Amino acid sequence: MSLGKNINKGESKPAEVQPSDAESAVPATTSSMDATKLQEINESVAAVSASGGQEALKAQEQDMLEAAILDSDRVMLIVFPVGEEEYAISIDDIREVVPIPPIAIIPQVPDYVKGVANVRGNVLAIINLLKMFSKAEEVKEKADPKFVLVIKSEEMQFAISCTTVPNTMIVSKAEIDPPSNIINNSGQISDYVKGIIKREKRMIVWIDIHDLMARTEITSE
Repeated sequence: MSLGKNINKGESKPAEVQPSDAESAVPATTSSMDATKLQEINESVAAVSASGGQEALKAQEQDMLEAAILDSDRVMLIVFPVGEEEYAISIDDIREVVPIPPIAIIPQVPDYVKGVANVRGNVLAIINLLKMFSKAEEVKEKADPKFVLVIKSEEMQFAISCTTVPNTMIVSKAEIDPPSNIINNSGQISDYVKGIIKREKRMIVWIDIHDLMARTEITSE
């Protein structure tokens, strides 16, 4: 079922986030710490979008990133939990992060599609990566999703649900293992897994969200 192609027929409205927008999107039930993190992440996303690349963060995100300078050997990611694991998406692929809106359930879609939601006038498919990556009987969510990562895409209008406010992370190439070094004979997997990030005792899977979604049932012909 081509849910993605049905959803994206209307034009996506720009969602460049100013601080006031980020604040107004946070409900009273969101903690002040989460609200602050949301604003910081959306300011980072807006800075990258405004310049067309991550180089804008050199000047605009000095305080938040502790004066780290992005160069050709570094990349900035948005990191979020998926079950017991951590996953990452390039900040260039994120339009904004907002508290999860009311979701309308729709029939005859895969289990990992929670439904559709209205985010700033755009109807988005809400995707649960835990259900996508796991067998149905193995899925055990410890908490309900509270936020969504709205993805920039011209092919499909969608957002990824997550249980906590995601974090920003600057990663050097030395911290990233190519998937081909770890996952053998898995061409399809290595297409959407960009790398495995090692940081202290953490392991973070960096995915290409567009390649991943292109392989799903909801974007098939």
